[in-house]
Amino acid sequence: MFSVEDFSNDERVMYHSLNSPSFMVAKRDFVYLNCRATLPLNDNQQTCHVLTSVSVEHDKAPPNPDFQRGTLIISGFVIEPLNNNSACRIKYVVQADPAGYVPAFLVNFTNSSIVDRMKVMKQFILEEAAKVNLRN
Repeated sequence: MFSVEDFSNDERVMYHSLNSPSFMVAKRDFVYLNCRATLPLNDNQQTCHVLTSVSVEHDKAPPNPDFQRGTLIISGFVIEPLNNNSACRIKYVVQADPAGYVPAFLVNFTNSSIVDRMKVMKQFILEEAAKVNLRN
């Protein structure tokens, strides 16, 4: 995974490729716009963090004949504070079209990679906390 183009600290086009665990299934790649924001909650005393992604086309990441280009219809995380910021709730949604043939067991296996996504979320939270500490 790498950044194709950065528009700001919170908006960038990303490229992500996935190797296939089987010779019967083509490798996949995705190009998507990734945005993140910090939004106020109802009481305006706390904030939540939102990360969203959607597939885009980009001149710097044309289709590669070695990969089947998938479509990320929508993907997102919402991180809400709980218990006076001592914990948080993470909501995750994804709708994607991997394009081409993918057996059901492989789709289920790929869904289990949520742990990797949580590592990305942890890094985001640490970066946001560092920004807040710098401002204070």
